[in-house]
Amino acid sequence: MPFSEFMTDSVKLIKANGDVLTGIKALVDKNNIFIDRDDFIVNAGDLVQRIMSNGGEETYKVINPHFREKCLDMPAGYELEVKKIGIQEAEKEIATITNINIYGNYAKVNQNSVDNSTNTFFVDSVHNAIDELRLELRKLHKSPEILTEQMEIIDAVESELLSEKPRKSIVSSLLSALPKIENITNIANFIGSLVN
Repeated sequence: MPFSEFMTDSVKLIKANGDVLTGIKALVDKNNIFIDRDDFIVNAGDLVQRIMSNGGEETYKVINPHFREKCLDMPAGYELEVKKIGIQEAEKEIATITNINIYGNYAKVNQNSVDNSTNTFFVDSVHNAIDELRLELRKLHKSPEILTEQMEIIDAVESELLSEKPRKSIVSSLLSALPKIENITNIANFIGSLVN
């Protein structure tokens, strides 16, 4: 019997930065949650809400997000060490998620406040994002061979973005080859959003 058949729970992942991923199939146990997906990143401090068939919800705080690679018939995914939290604590945790990441020219958020800010417009968003991505990759890779390969991908992305008619499919395909690390993924998502 495939392990995926045990994934009978439906969960929602609430990231510390406010992002929410829904419709995730999982196996929820007392202190662990198993997820057989590798298309997102789970960090300590994120919340997982289990939506039960009777309409109730349980909320768990991620203590240790252990990612396991694919092995034989077992797909890649997470074994999350979690702590169940009560309704009031869950509401408090969700209410404190205020980290807002926004990108774009003149991007800002005002919440119950007067705007006395000054905007600086960066005409060269592409170059700034590419430079940021290169910096993150240099921090990540110690191996010159791997770094060279990753920089070649970034050069190809930059070339495509600066072409007369950049193609989203090519940019997305190139960016998907980069490591799935939160900072790199965030920058890659922003770069992807620059292509219509």
